[in-house]
Amino acid sequence: MAAPTSTAWITELLSDSTGLLVPIPAGGRSNDATPVLQGSLSGSLLAGERVQVFNGTALIGTATVDPVTNTWSLSPTLPATPGKLYRFTVVVVNGLGQRGAVSAARSVTLDTTAPIAPKLTLFQDTGVSSTDRITANGRVTVTGLEAGAPWQYSNDGGLSWLSGTGNYVIVSGDGARSVIARQTDGAGNSSALAAPLAFSLDTLAPAALASISGIEADLSGTPIPLAPGARTADTTPLLRGRVSLPLAPGEQVQVLNGATVLGTASLDPLTNLWSFPATLPASPGTTYAFKARVIDAAGNGSTPSAAYNLTVDTVAPTTVATIVDVTDNQGYVTGSVPLGGSTDDDTPTLTGTVSAAPGASEVVRVYNGATLLGSAAVNRTTLAWSYTPSLPASATGSPYSLTARVEDGAGLQGPSSAPRPFTLKTSGDWSYDWSTATPLGTTPGLLRTRVTLNSPRPLSVSALRVDLSTPGLRLTGSGPMSPWVDGVQETLSLTTRQTIQASQTTSTPWLGGINGAVFSLLPGNDYRSVPTNLMGLVVSDSKLVSSPVVPGGPNGVTGSPTFWLDSITGAHFQTVTSQTVLDPSTITMAVSGFGLVLQNGLVRGDRVIQNARTGLGMSSDGRYVVLMTVDRQIDPTKPLLPSPTYIGATDWDVGQLLQGFGASHGLNLDGGGSTQMAWWNSASQQTELLNSPLAERSVGHSIGVVYQPPI
Repeated sequence: MAAPTSTAWITELLSDSTGLLVPIPAGGRSNDATPVLQGSLSGSLLAGERVQVFNGTALIGTATVDPVTNTWSLSPTLPATPGKLYRFTVVVVNGLGQRGAVSAARSVTLDTTAPIAPKLTLFQDTGVSSTDRITANGRVTVTGLEAGAPWQYSNDGGLSWLSGTGNYVIVSGDGARSVIARQTDGAGNSSALAAPLAFSLDTLAPAALASISGIEADLSGTPIPLAPGARTADTTPLLRGRVSLPLAPGEQVQVLNGATVLGTASLDPLTNLWSFPATLPASPGTTYAFKARVIDAAGNGSTPSAAYNLTVDTVAPTTVATIVDVTDNQGYVTGSVPLGGSTDDDTPTLTGTVSAAPGASEVVRVYNGATLLGSAAVNRTTLAWSYTPSLPASATGSPYSLTARVEDGAGLQGPSSAPRPFTLKTSGDWSYDWSTATPLGTTPGLLRTRVTLNSPRPLSVSALRVDLSTPGLRLTGSGPMSPWVDGVQETLSLTTRQTIQASQTTSTPWLGGINGAVFSLLPGNDYRSVPTNLMGLVVSDSKLVSSPVVPGGPNGVTGSPTFWLDSITGAHFQTVTSQTVLDPSTITMAVSGFGLVLQNGLVRGDRVIQNARTGLGMSSDGRYVVLMTVDRQIDPTKPLLPSPTYIGATDWDVGQLLQGFGASHGLNLDGGGSTQMAWWNSASQQTELLNSPLAERSVGHSIGVVYQPPI
């Protein structure tokens, strides 16, 4: 049998979404998911021949053919996918599946998604308040319109609709007004109505007039009247005046310098008298043209009063201040900060000189750009000054450009010093290159290092870095004792070495670890296998070891900074309280500490108290966890009695060290005599210390690293 010789083609694509068949332009858009396709045939169909309609290569249906008129039609049901492009073609097919010529394509985009409702806002909320929706400007801005989409608006609650143009509406007529709007996209989908915009339109100026009756200066404690055109050194003169009529509700007296608004006066409604204390820039020889007017809540102003001229003329100090040095007193690199250099000290010491002894009311002001930081203490004999600011900082670096200048009691300033630029960053002045570290045994993803620092004091730091992305490598912790009583007896005290040793006979032997959560001993003796109570939330291998808060328990903690691992969402830092909502079924490990010493890259904590420290840090992406100990040593320069003085790390040091090891979040764990790090040496078949504690204490909790290769 030969292929069909009759040819079919598409003559029309129609939509009946409105109840009437309306042609859809070729390549147009429609929201009708059941359009009507119509077409013609070049001749009568033979027996077994039929007309099939395709979308691209996908058959969507067989058309109904009128053999008398040689026309066909089909109304397919299309998936209502927003923005779906259909390319319809038609072809005659015989009983053997042989095809005739394929027609030209007819395209349409099906879009059944309604556009968003437009948003209406006042173009300008004039007057004394920018949020009261009382305005003298009737222009309403329309946003959220689709490109080319027609839109309508109504200002009578939808009784009548007007076609909108551009992106705004002009509403006229004083009083309460309300506008709504809607839009229709190119496919015929209509949006929901915009939230009504209700406002009050007021375009009438106040009837009352304001006038200026006089200006007073007060440089010596006694007010002195100033005649129009006078000169004064007072930058805070007091303006006085009156209004011609009692003010209506919402009206105020506004004071201007020329066309510039200075502020709103205080009015006595019984006398209709007003006063305004002006605050003027200390610019020598500036002439002011003060005016007053009445302004209503919509911003309509009465005719301004006649100008009352006044010249403010002052002489600034001539003493010059100079910044000599910026000194870094914190971190591992201290001393002078080079011009344009960087520092991790957010309380650096600024020192400088002045060219002459300051006057009785003169001080040295220190600025960062145009922002006043504070005032320096000046030695009038040596002409030297110093100042220690507290500067906001960021982990990525905050640029500062400090200047100093002499300022007198009237606020007039002498010449500015040369700027002293530097960058303040809390990313620290020390970092560690983990590519130089040593693997801990043969375990993948687990590195160890020991670092000795000499500044700002001798410190011995040991660290393990755990790559949580390594399959089978994870963190664990000391498990609950038996019997377990939450908040009373939760674990048995062991040294970290003893905990690692004991784990070797279990199904999850530890590779290494550090001491972890804060604890208290019951009955309080520093012995092995004594019941302990841990502070804050502790979870080990998905088992609860310690609740965040135990009512009436000995910890009394209302919230503890906590590191926890979730089997679904990964690693987290959070302050956990009894009200914190966590899913215990997904928490695999958690430990609470004394405080956060590193948060989003910013170092936190005490900078004074030194001791042995244990810390836990996490990289910003949650991939790496750093377990760290900082040893302490007895200060040989101090007497041993009545108790030794230790050289160790502060909380701030712990944050900076964790940051240097690559962490962006850090937790200060139990320290002092509890600080210890150990590992299982498979070669010698025994546990060994990785740090140098002055003594090993039995602790209530240790954090361990476990490796179980995937099967």
